[in-house]
Amino acid sequence: MKKIVVVVLFTLLAVASASAQEINNRAPFGAGEANSYIPLLANSDVPTFQWVMDRYYLFYHGAGAWGNGWLAKFISYPLAVRGYELREELSPEQKARLETILADAVREETFFVSTACGIDPFDSCSEDFISMLATIAAVKNLYPAVADRVGREALTYRERKYLRLTFSVENGWYSLQRRISAVDGSPRVMMLNHGEENVVYSGLLMVHLNNALYTYALAGNEVPSYYRESWLADNVRSMFEWTQSVATTDGYSYLRGCRTNQGNVELCGDIHISNRVPRNIPAGRLLVNLLGDAPEDFSFRPFDASGLDEGRVVYYDDWNGEFLLTFQEPRSPRAPRKKSPPPSAPSLGGAKGTAH
Repeated sequence: MKKIVVVVLFTLLAVASASAQEINNRAPFGAGEANSYIPLLANSDVPTFQWVMDRYYLFYHGAGAWGNGWLAKFISYPLAVRGYELREELSPEQKARLETILADAVREETFFVSTACGIDPFDSCSEDFISMLATIAAVKNLYPAVADRVGREALTYRERKYLRLTFSVENGWYSLQRRISAVDGSPRVMMLNHGEENVVYSGLLMVHLNNALYTYALAGNEVPSYYRESWLADNVRSMFEWTQSVATTDGYSYLRGCRTNQGNVELCGDIHISNRVPRNIPAGRLLVNLLGDAPEDFSFRPFDASGLDEGRVVYYDDWNGEFLLTFQEPRSPRAPRKKSPPPSAPSLGGAKGTAH
């Protein structure tokens, strides 16, 4: 465990390796900005979209600036997707500004995690990691000019890195954990957040992974084979089974009522965000898209938008649909290269040697 934690700490230090000036300019942006801008971006018109872009920290330094702090990537992702949807309506100047923002958004120097995550055992960083993953996928798939500017190999490396950071169970408190569920006593993969075995956040992780995959479907690109690696499939399936295990007996809600290990039904909605998530988080759609599974019983595929702002409806429903994906075949391991035989000595007489 000590070795694993050291490796993760090194990774997080690399993530935060901004220059001293960038760190000094970094503001504690967070949930306030994300909760303000997501509803605006979902089905925004061009003037509203421009207004959000103008408040990116590179261009704006007043209250409400965003982009260089905690949870900013949850704004970058809808900005990228909505910008793609509006691409025929944006002017060349607006497209240039959008590309500047997105090129900056995938820089690791602009990625910031919660100050307590990974230190507090009940405060995972997976929420932060998944936001970076979704932003990278959106830029890589929907903005080829930006991807070329940043470097496709670099983006692919970061995409794979944040996928593993989000869903691995090998990073101590930084990512997911495999533990005995307090609900059914079985070993389950889950996200610990806000001081609890957090089924709400576990469901949202699966929604946001599906958001990342959506950009492949939107662009018509093949999904890299590392999204089909067995470790990811096993962890996603285990986490989904855990959400099923805590569902209420009607199979409908794991937000407002969860079964405990005593068999009681108690409030399981995270009090910090329960007003911003649907009664039924449709995490089951990921299993259809990623694993080809159609979960039965508590499938968590329908969606109830009651009481949600328009931004969450788009995020959790429209961009979290069931869509057709094509996956790349995994590369076969290279066979060792055969050594060429040493050149023969030149002939000193008789028949001439064969020319090479």
